Amino acid sequence: MDFFIKPPLTFKSKENELIEQNIYYKILHKYNESDIVFKIIKNNGLIKNLTKKDCIKLSINFASEIRKNIKTNDANNQIKIMAIIGASEESAIFMLSSLYLGAHHCICFEDLSSDAIRQRVDIFKPDAIICKKKIIKKVNIALNINYQIKIPIINIDSEKIDNNELKSEKVNNYKKDYSLFTLFTSGSTGKPKAIIHGFSEYLNYAEFTTEYFFGIKKNSTIFTAVDAGWINGHTYAFYGPLLLGGISIINEIPSLISIPRILCKYLNKIKP
Repeated sequence: MDFFIKPPLTFKSKENELIEQNIYYKILHKYNESDIVFKIIKNNGLIKNLTKKDCIKLSINFASEIRKNIKTNDANNQIKIMAIIGASEESAIFMLSSLYLGAHHCICFEDLSSDAIRQRVDIFKPDAIICKKKIIKKVNIALNINYQIKIPIINIDSEKIDNNELKSEKVNNYKKDYSLFTLFTSGSTGKPKAIIHGFSEYLNYAEFTTEYFFGIKKNSTIFTAVDAGWINGHTYAFYGPLLLGGISIINEIPSLISIPRILCKYLNKIKP
Protein backbone atom coordinates (compact mmCIF):
# COMPACT_ATOMS: atom_id res chain seq x y z
CA MET A 1 0.00 0.00 0.00
CA ASP A 2 1.27 3.49 -0.82
CA PHE A 3 1.00 5.52 2.40
CA PHE A 4 1.39 8.83 0.68
CA ILE A 5 -1.04 8.97 -2.25
CA LYS A 6 -3.03 12.13 -1.55
CA PRO A 7 -6.70 11.60 -2.46
CA PRO A 8 -9.18 14.48 -2.65
CA LEU A 9 -9.80 15.78 0.86
CA THR A 10 -13.26 17.19 0.18
CA PHE A 11 -16.13 16.30 -2.14
CA LYS A 12 -18.60 19.03 -3.09
CA SER A 13 -21.79 19.29 -5.09
CA LYS A 14 -22.20 21.42 -8.21
CA GLU A 15 -23.55 24.14 -5.91
CA ASN A 16 -20.24 23.99 -3.95
CA GLU A 17 -21.98 22.41 -0.96
CA LEU A 18 -19.82 20.08 1.13
CA ILE A 19 -20.97 16.48 0.58
CA GLU A 20 -18.28 14.54 2.42
CA GLN A 21 -14.72 14.87 3.66
CA ASN A 22 -11.73 12.53 3.98
CA ILE A 23 -10.70 13.59 7.48
CA TYR A 24 -8.14 10.82 8.01
CA TYR A 25 -5.93 12.09 5.19
CA LYS A 26 -6.75 15.73 5.98
CA ILE A 27 -5.30 15.19 9.46
CA LEU A 28 -2.06 13.59 8.23
CA HIS A 29 -1.45 15.16 4.82
CA LYS A 30 1.07 17.80 6.00
CA TYR A 31 3.53 15.15 7.22
CA ASN A 32 6.17 13.28 5.24
CA GLU A 33 6.71 9.55 5.80
CA SER A 34 9.43 9.90 8.44
CA ASP A 35 8.08 13.03 10.17
CA ILE A 36 7.36 12.65 13.89
CA VAL A 37 3.66 13.13 14.69
CA PHE A 38 3.63 12.18 18.38
CA LYS A 39 6.19 11.96 21.16
CA ILE A 40 4.82 9.75 23.93
CA ILE A 41 6.11 10.01 27.50
CA LYS A 42 5.54 6.37 28.41
CA ASN A 43 4.65 4.99 31.84
CA ASN A 44 8.17 3.56 32.13
CA GLY A 45 9.65 7.05 31.70
CA LEU A 46 10.96 6.53 28.17
CA ILE A 47 10.01 8.78 25.27
CA LYS A 48 8.62 6.99 22.21
CA ASN A 49 8.38 8.68 18.80
CA LEU A 50 5.55 7.84 16.39
CA THR A 51 6.15 8.86 12.77
CA LYS A 52 3.47 9.27 10.13
CA LYS A 53 4.31 5.79 8.86
CA ASP A 54 3.90 4.35 12.38
CA CYS A 55 0.57 6.14 12.85
CA ILE A 56 -0.81 4.84 9.58
CA LYS A 57 0.19 1.25 10.26
CA LEU A 58 -1.14 1.21 13.83
CA SER A 59 -4.38 3.06 13.09
CA ILE A 60 -5.31 1.01 10.01
CA ASN A 61 -4.56 -2.22 11.86
CA PHE A 62 -6.75 -1.19 14.78
CA ALA A 63 -9.48 0.08 12.43
CA SER A 64 -9.49 -3.43 10.94
CA GLU A 65 -9.83 -4.91 14.44
CA ILE A 66 -12.79 -2.61 15.21
CA ARG A 67 -14.50 -3.34 11.89
CA LYS A 68 -14.11 -7.09 12.48
CA ASN A 69 -15.88 -6.84 15.85
CA ILE A 70 -18.76 -4.54 14.91
CA LYS A 71 -21.84 -6.31 13.63
CA THR A 72 -23.99 -3.85 11.72
CA ASN A 73 -26.09 -4.45 8.64
CA ASP A 74 -26.70 -0.81 7.82
CA ALA A 75 -23.80 0.66 5.81
CA ASN A 76 -25.60 4.00 5.58
CA ASN A 77 -25.49 4.68 9.32
CA GLN A 78 -22.37 6.13 10.92
CA ILE A 79 -20.81 3.74 13.43
CA LYS A 80 -20.32 4.95 17.02
CA ILE A 81 -17.30 3.90 19.08
CA MET A 82 -16.61 4.68 22.75
CA ALA A 83 -13.18 4.44 24.37
CA ILE A 84 -12.63 4.31 28.13
CA ILE A 85 -9.03 5.47 28.10
CA GLY A 86 -6.61 8.06 29.45
CA ALA A 87 -4.07 10.20 27.58
CA SER A 88 -1.78 7.65 25.95
CA GLU A 89 -0.35 6.26 22.74
CA GLU A 90 -3.49 4.14 22.51
CA SER A 91 -5.82 7.16 22.78
CA ALA A 92 -4.10 8.78 19.78
CA ILE A 93 -4.29 5.55 17.73
CA PHE A 94 -7.95 5.12 18.70
CA MET A 95 -8.81 8.60 17.41
CA LEU A 96 -6.93 8.04 14.14
CA SER A 97 -8.65 4.65 13.70
CA SER A 98 -12.03 6.30 14.26
CA LEU A 99 -11.25 8.84 11.55
CA TYR A 100 -10.21 6.04 9.21
CA LEU A 101 -13.58 4.36 9.77
CA GLY A 102 -15.54 7.61 9.44
CA ALA A 103 -16.82 6.89 12.95
CA HIS A 104 -18.48 9.06 15.59
CA HIS A 105 -16.14 8.59 18.56
CA CYS A 106 -16.34 9.29 22.28
CA ILE A 107 -13.58 9.16 24.92
CA CYS A 108 -14.36 8.79 28.63
CA PHE A 109 -12.00 8.79 31.61
CA GLU A 110 -10.43 5.51 32.75
CA ASP A 111 -11.08 6.23 36.43
CA LEU A 112 -14.87 6.46 36.08
CA SER A 113 -16.91 4.06 38.20
CA SER A 114 -18.84 1.22 36.55
CA ASP A 115 -22.10 3.09 37.15
CA ALA A 116 -20.70 6.29 35.56
CA ILE A 117 -19.57 4.27 32.54
CA ARG A 118 -23.02 2.69 32.27
CA GLN A 119 -24.68 6.14 32.28
CA ARG A 120 -22.52 7.27 29.36
CA VAL A 121 -23.09 4.03 27.44
CA ASP A 122 -26.87 4.48 27.87
CA ILE A 123 -26.66 7.97 26.38
CA PHE A 124 -24.12 7.41 23.59
CA LYS A 125 -25.24 3.89 22.58
CA PRO A 126 -21.91 2.78 21.01
CA ASP A 127 -21.49 -0.09 18.55
CA ALA A 128 -18.25 -1.05 20.34
CA ILE A 129 -16.31 -0.10 23.47
CA ILE A 130 -12.51 0.22 23.43
CA CYS A 131 -10.39 -0.07 26.56
CA LYS A 132 -7.15 -1.45 27.93
CA LYS A 133 -7.05 -4.94 29.37
CA LYS A 134 -6.73 -3.66 32.95
CA ILE A 135 -10.25 -2.16 32.97
CA ILE A 136 -12.17 -4.72 30.88
CA LYS A 137 -13.62 -6.20 34.08
CA LYS A 138 -14.95 -2.79 35.16
CA VAL A 139 -16.51 -2.20 31.73
CA ASN A 140 -18.14 -5.65 31.82
CA ILE A 141 -19.66 -4.80 35.21
CA ALA A 142 -20.99 -1.53 33.72
CA LEU A 143 -22.65 -3.39 30.84
CA ASN A 144 -24.25 -5.87 33.22
CA ILE A 145 -26.03 -3.08 35.13
CA ASN A 146 -29.50 -3.13 33.58
CA TYR A 147 -28.03 -3.34 30.10
CA GLN A 148 -29.55 -5.87 27.73
CA ILE A 149 -27.74 -5.25 24.43
CA LYS A 150 -24.47 -7.10 23.83
CA ILE A 151 -21.76 -4.56 22.99
CA PRO A 152 -18.34 -5.85 21.88
CA ILE A 153 -15.40 -4.82 24.09
CA ILE A 154 -12.11 -4.48 22.21
CA ASN A 155 -8.68 -4.44 23.87
CA ILE A 156 -6.39 -1.63 22.65
CA ASP A 157 -3.18 -2.30 24.60
CA SER A 158 -0.34 -1.09 22.35
CA GLU A 159 1.38 -4.50 22.36
CA LYS A 160 -1.74 -6.01 20.78
CA ILE A 161 -1.70 -3.77 17.69
CA ASP A 162 2.02 -3.07 17.34
CA ASN A 163 3.17 -6.44 16.00
CA ASN A 164 0.85 -6.90 13.04
CA GLU A 165 1.58 -6.41 9.36
CA LEU A 166 -0.23 -3.52 7.71
CA LYS A 167 -3.68 -4.59 6.56
CA SER A 168 -5.44 -3.21 3.51
CA GLU A 169 -8.60 -1.38 4.55
CA LYS A 170 -10.89 1.08 2.83
CA VAL A 171 -10.99 4.57 4.35
CA ASN A 172 -14.49 5.92 5.02
CA ASN A 173 -15.25 9.59 4.39
CA TYR A 174 -17.35 11.75 6.72
CA LYS A 175 -20.68 12.63 5.11
CA LYS A 176 -22.11 16.10 5.66
CA ASP A 177 -24.57 14.93 8.34
CA TYR A 178 -21.96 12.90 10.29
CA SER A 179 -20.73 13.78 13.77
CA LEU A 180 -17.01 13.81 14.64
CA PHE A 181 -17.03 13.14 18.38
CA THR A 182 -19.02 13.41 21.59
CA LEU A 183 -17.58 14.44 24.96
CA PHE A 184 -19.41 14.25 28.28
CA THR A 185 -19.57 16.73 31.12
CA SER A 186 -18.31 15.42 34.45
CA GLY A 187 -21.75 14.56 35.81
CA SER A 188 -20.87 16.18 39.14
CA THR A 189 -24.20 18.06 39.18
CA GLY A 190 -26.29 15.05 38.17
CA LYS A 191 -26.64 13.11 34.94
CA PRO A 192 -23.70 13.71 32.55
CA LYS A 193 -24.51 15.72 29.44
CA ALA A 194 -23.29 14.71 25.99
CA ILE A 195 -21.82 17.48 23.80
CA ILE A 196 -21.76 16.48 20.11
CA HIS A 197 -19.22 18.08 17.75
CA GLY A 198 -19.64 18.18 13.98
CA PHE A 199 -16.53 17.92 11.82
CA SER A 200 -16.32 20.89 9.43
CA GLU A 201 -16.69 23.86 11.78
CA TYR A 202 -14.82 22.15 14.62
CA LEU A 203 -11.77 21.32 12.48
CA ASN A 204 -11.59 24.95 11.28
CA TYR A 205 -11.81 26.11 14.91
CA ALA A 206 -9.14 23.65 16.10
CA GLU A 207 -6.70 24.59 13.34
CA PHE A 208 -7.23 28.36 13.68
CA THR A 209 -7.02 28.58 17.49
CA THR A 210 -3.97 26.28 17.70
CA GLU A 211 -2.10 28.46 15.22
CA TYR A 212 -3.40 31.86 16.38
CA PHE A 213 -3.14 31.47 20.15
CA PHE A 214 -0.15 29.09 20.42
CA GLY A 215 1.82 29.89 17.26
CA ILE A 216 1.94 26.24 16.19
CA LYS A 217 3.07 25.54 12.63
CA LYS A 218 4.69 22.61 10.80
CA ASN A 219 7.31 20.88 12.99
CA SER A 220 6.38 22.97 16.05
CA THR A 221 6.16 20.95 19.28
CA ILE A 222 3.25 21.33 21.72
CA PHE A 223 2.79 19.69 25.13
CA THR A 224 -0.87 19.61 26.20
CA ALA A 225 -0.90 18.14 29.71
CA VAL A 226 -4.57 17.13 29.90
CA ASP A 227 -6.51 13.89 29.72
CA ALA A 228 -7.93 12.67 26.41
CA GLY A 229 -11.45 12.94 27.86
CA TRP A 230 -11.31 16.76 28.00
CA ILE A 231 -11.98 19.04 25.04
CA ASN A 232 -8.48 20.56 25.32
CA GLY A 233 -7.06 17.05 24.94
CA HIS A 234 -8.93 16.71 21.65
CA THR A 235 -8.29 20.20 20.31
CA TYR A 236 -4.71 20.98 21.37
CA ALA A 237 -3.13 17.52 21.75
CA PHE A 238 -4.66 15.99 18.62
CA TYR A 239 -6.72 17.83 16.01
CA GLY A 240 -5.08 21.27 16.11
CA PRO A 241 -1.40 20.19 16.02
CA LEU A 242 -2.00 17.46 13.42
CA LEU A 243 -3.91 19.75 11.07
CA LEU A 244 -0.90 22.09 11.15
CA GLY A 245 1.78 19.40 10.82
CA GLY A 246 3.06 19.88 14.38
CA ILE A 247 4.47 17.41 16.91
CA SER A 248 2.19 16.61 19.84
CA ILE A 249 3.57 15.43 23.20
CA ILE A 250 1.30 12.95 24.98
CA ASN A 251 2.01 12.25 28.64
CA GLU A 252 1.09 8.84 30.10
CA ILE A 253 2.28 9.75 33.64
CA PRO A 254 -0.48 11.87 35.27
CA SER A 255 1.64 12.72 38.33
CA LEU A 256 4.39 14.16 36.12
CA ILE A 257 2.91 17.66 35.97
CA SER A 258 2.72 17.90 39.77
CA ILE A 259 6.46 17.30 40.31
CA PRO A 260 8.28 20.39 38.96
CA ARG A 261 11.78 18.90 39.04
CA ILE A 262 10.81 15.84 36.98
CA LEU A 263 8.58 17.87 34.67
CA CYS A 264 11.46 20.23 33.87
CA LYS A 265 13.67 17.21 33.13
CA TYR A 266 11.21 16.03 30.46
CA LEU A 267 10.63 19.51 29.10
CA ASN A 268 14.37 19.86 28.57
CA LYS A 269 14.33 16.59 26.61
CA ILE A 270 11.34 17.29 24.39
CA LYS A 271 11.77 21.08 24.09
CA PRO A 272 8.15 22.07 23.36
